[in-house]
Amino acid sequence: MLTYILLHRLDYKSGNWIPEKKVEDIFEKDVLKFLKSKGIDAEKVKRGSDKTPDYEWKDVAIEVTTVHDFDPPFLDPTKEFLANNPCNYYVTYAYSDEKDIQSKCEIIFIKTVELEYSILKTRQHILFYCKKIINEIDKKSEQAWAYTKEIIVLDFRTAPFRPITLVKEIHSILNLIGNQYSSLVGIIVVTKEHDFSSIDKMRYIYIRNIHSNYLVNELNENVDFNQ
Repeated sequence: MLTYILLHRLDYKSGNWIPEKKVEDIFEKDVLKFLKSKGIDAEKVKRGSDKTPDYEWKDVAIEVTTVHDFDPPFLDPTKEFLANNPCNYYVTYAYSDEKDIQSKCEIIFIKTVELEYSILKTRQHILFYCKKIINEIDKKSEQAWAYTKEIIVLDFRTAPFRPITLVKEIHSILNLIGNQYSSLVGIIVVTKEHDFSSIDKMRYIYIRNIHSNYLVNELNENVDFNQ
């Protein structure tokens, strides 16, 4: 029996923990359904000796990546506390005042639950993921070298962010570095429907790369910063 469980990959129907690989399979199928609903019938690319994208459609390379929840070391004391205090539901918030200052973690919500373990829901400041997001864009763009256009899908349903905060940051990152990736038409960001929704309640937000001369007419930018 687990003494605590992170909520991001909890199956609300069965109450079981969902392994990373299974999460990736579920998310990939969801993304393909979304693309098909837009008229984009993406097909799996056969792996060869060279780097290739996950899918292709016409002259468009499509990369699908699940960005998993990041479990930083500074949460260890919180986990130890949870292990010694079962039957509780906790929400924590991790942040830092500046990029180079040591991160802090605070418990911002506590509720008693009728379970034999504790549940931990973490919220983190977007600074924890900025470098990872940039690295993902760079890595995925390398794999689309043989294609005229590229779309990157970043699925953040297990990552501990408010959806609108996440989208704003990726929008800023893409505007800042998008000129380095002329074939990158845009990024589809997948988030949970609401802050505390289960992973099967998702939203797809398309952010166009303003530095690219290419378009995919089936996709229209739908960033709404007033949510």
